[in-house]
Amino acid sequence: MNTEIHLYTGKKGSNPGGKCLVKTPGLEFDAYIKYCPASKLGRRTIFRASHQPIYEALSNTLIGNLGLDIPEFYVLLNKHGEVIFTRENEAREENFNDKMPYYYVSKLVPLSPAVESTGKQEAMAREKLYRDVVMVSDVSNKAQNFRYNPDRNNITYIDLGCSFVEATNGSLHTSSVKLPDDVKANSKRAERLKNELVISTKEGILPIEQIINVKGTLDIPTLNPKGKVHLNEILSLDEIEEISKMLKLNLLNVVKRHKNDPRLFVKS
Repeated sequence: MNTEIHLYTGKKGSNPGGKCLVKTPGLEFDAYIKYCPASKLGRRTIFRASHQPIYEALSNTLIGNLGLDIPEFYVLLNKHGEVIFTRENEAREENFNDKMPYYYVSKLVPLSPAVESTGKQEAMAREKLYRDVVMVSDVSNKAQNFRYNPDRNNITYIDLGCSFVEATNGSLHTSSVKLPDDVKANSKRAERLKNELVISTKEGILPIEQIINVKGTLDIPTLNPKGKVHLNEILSLDEIEEISKMLKLNLLNVVKRHKNDPRLFVKS
């Protein structure tokens, strides 16, 4: 049985996609699907628009490793046209490309309406350290992308996008997170921080290196077949190394911004 994606809405954000019903062998659920068809990064970049779903899945994998709350997500593989797409209602009017090699699929979850509250503001501020470590751009002014859970006093992140590049209006753009210059002094200091720092999370005390040192053997969830693939099976070594370098340089930003946070400290 092939994977079937039945789209029943048009896009809800700035990138192509929509809400859909996912049908795979032994599994059926409602989800949001999206992709990025174009790039404004220039010819010399190693990042590819068609890989945006993989970048987003990687970002969410790292965020999940830090203990933040995100819906189930997958990379949908369509390199050989094995996915069957159907559409209804407003989805028929969208110019949805069903020939992309990869799509990002996020399971729809029931969420309480977004409300303003002191608890939400405190939770967003409390979790900013973890978002910053993974280079998530500021989401505090994007209420549609997260929900506050008053019973658990935490945030569910519906859409965090990519950490290393940004996808808006159907195109890849440079990340809004400004990194320090990639010069020898910065690289040397960042390398030292990567080896020395640990971070306190819901998952326990984790070495920063374990979070940001992205390896090809890192598992990424896939929908068809449902399971996981190693990152180096779907991204090039150059892409993986560039992402790791960006996350390492970003440590200089993190330490500067959160130097007084007791959750980030040098291991003994």
